[in-house]
Amino acid sequence: MLEIIAKRKFSLNDQLDFSIFCGDKNPIHVDKIVARRTLNGQCIVHGVHALLWALDCLAKAKDITAIKLKTKFIKPIFLDEEISCFWDSQKKQLSLQADGVLLASISITIGLINSNTESQIEIYPAREKPLELTFAECLDITGHPFKILGDITLAYKLFPNFLSAYGMVIAAEIGGTSQIVGMECPGLHSLFASLKIDLNDKISSNFESNYEVQGEERFSLLNITIKGSAITAEVEAFYRPAPTINQPLSEIAPRITKGEFTGVRALIIGGSRGLGELVAKIIAAGGGIPIITYNVGKIEAEKLAEEIVQSGRKCEIMQLTVERDIAPSLDFSFNQLYYFATPKILGKRSKDFDKTTLNQYQEIYVDVFNLICRKLIDQNHQCSVFYPSTIFIDSPSPEFEDYVKAKIEGEKLCETLNQSEILKVISVRLPRLATDQNQSMFKMKFENATDVLIPLIRQM
Repeated sequence: MLEIIAKRKFSLNDQLDFSIFCGDKNPIHVDKIVARRTLNGQCIVHGVHALLWALDCLAKAKDITAIKLKTKFIKPIFLDEEISCFWDSQKKQLSLQADGVLLASISITIGLINSNTESQIEIYPAREKPLELTFAECLDITGHPFKILGDITLAYKLFPNFLSAYGMVIAAEIGGTSQIVGMECPGLHSLFASLKIDLNDKISSNFESNYEVQGEERFSLLNITIKGSAITAEVEAFYRPAPTINQPLSEIAPRITKGEFTGVRALIIGGSRGLGELVAKIIAAGGGIPIITYNVGKIEAEKLAEEIVQSGRKCEIMQLTVERDIAPSLDFSFNQLYYFATPKILGKRSKDFDKTTLNQYQEIYVDVFNLICRKLIDQNHQCSVFYPSTIFIDSPSPEFEDYVKAKIEGEKLCETLNQSEILKVISVRLPRLATDQNQSMFKMKFENATDVLIPLIRQM
């Protein structure tokens, strides 16, 4: 019988508490600025955080403990979305869901725990930053010490029922599996996939805890075997792709004719990274002045501007939030506009989530873009405008139906705007390019973004 035993929302503060508890400070979980450049474009909840919460709920609601468990982390859990914890008494399975979508499943073997709350736990200083190992370096790990790093006393706050049922040693070592994946192996570019745990019959204080690693690089998958004093665990973790690094200006400049963009003042909305960053470099290389806007990536924008200025060229930056009252923020001192504003493009997930995402696509790709262009027309401001569309329209996937729908509407808007004699709007369906938006766990072939963009900028 399936019944709901708890509901909650994970906040960023909850995440920060858990990161201090176990030592897993990987930015994908606690840094919204860094996380926006990862696969999901936002912070995701530690899988082990969700697991311990589910077991805490089960101990509280049913007074049930597990001596074995098998957890699969199926989809990411996002901050501030309502998560329901279900218990299936027949299957002996916990499941975490959001709006009916399965996010994690936890199969357990029920049994009594011989927890020893008096056992001494040696605590080591937590790392401030995760390691950034290569896949090959991960495979070299064998017999590496399994240490507990963090402030384990936070378990009293985070998982009081689990703590009463299982004891501090088990709580600390399960939490420690998250620290290994997120901070050590593979560290920065990690994604927890699954976790099997056997609880030891008796906690041994003399046991030398350690872990070793195997894996298959073609699948970007690591298998980590962890032996602790209270648990034996098998972890599957993916080596996720790193954020995309664009070509430096020094490599782009030789491809641009000196002075070919002289007189261009280009407002690049979303210019601090990705394709906007490349456009800024190309225009600057040709003697134009890119005006880079950013929403929250101030450091990235400043770093890009520094690279351009140090090369003897010009660049300006400004903070800009793409929203319906954007027009007053613009001074229209530009003669080219590149519109790279975009939320993270995600596949379908749940009814409420998809509705929110569709509304966001509509606002950014259509409504706000229309407001800016209408303002330019109203002020009789001659301008060339670049609106990037997508090749996904040519071969639509049901998973990205909402994204494609918004881009099609954006293309139609461009056709309407081009009827004005004020604007020259270029809308191009871009191929798959190596950007953060196109990150994938699977190896994919991308076209060179610089090769694609240079002729388009020349058309402007």
